[in-house]
Amino acid sequence: MAASGEWRDLDGRRIMVVDDDPVISTLVVRLLRSAGYKPAAVQSPDEALQIAEAFLPDLIISDLQMPGLDGAQFCDLLKSSPVTRHIPVVFLSGHANSRNLQLTTLWGSAAFVAKPFQSDRLLETIHTVLKAHSCPRS
Repeated sequence: MAASGEWRDLDGRRIMVVDDDPVISTLVVRLLRSAGYKPAAVQSPDEALQIAEAFLPDLIISDLQMPGLDGAQFCDLLKSSPVTRHIPVVFLSGHANSRNLQLTTLWGSAAFVAKPFQSDRLLETIHTVLKAHSCPRS
C-alpha cells in the first residue's frame, strides 16, 4: 500500500503501480525507481482510485486481472472522473490475448504490455506514453 507521504513534494514523474501481486509490484517499482521515476505501489484498485484523485500521478500501470474491481473496470472509473480522466493507463497483464489487446483502447488504456515483460520494453512504453500525454501537475 502506498503511503500518502510517498507522493508529496515530488518533482519527477509520478507513476502508480496497481497490481495485487506484491512480487510484480515490487519488481516494477524497483525498475521505475532505477529509471528515475517516482513510483508507488497500490494493491487494491479501489484504493488506487482514491489515491489517484488526491495525488494525480502522471501515469498508472495496472494489472487486468485482480480480485474485486478488475483493471478494465478500474480504468473505466478513472476515465469517468473529470479529475483523473487525463491520467494515462498502461495495462501490464499476463492475459495478452487478441481480445484484450483489441479492447485496450475501448477501456481507455494508452498501451498494453504483456507479462512476463522485458524491462526495456516496459520503460520504452512508459516513456512513449508520458511523452504523448501532457499531464497537469497537482
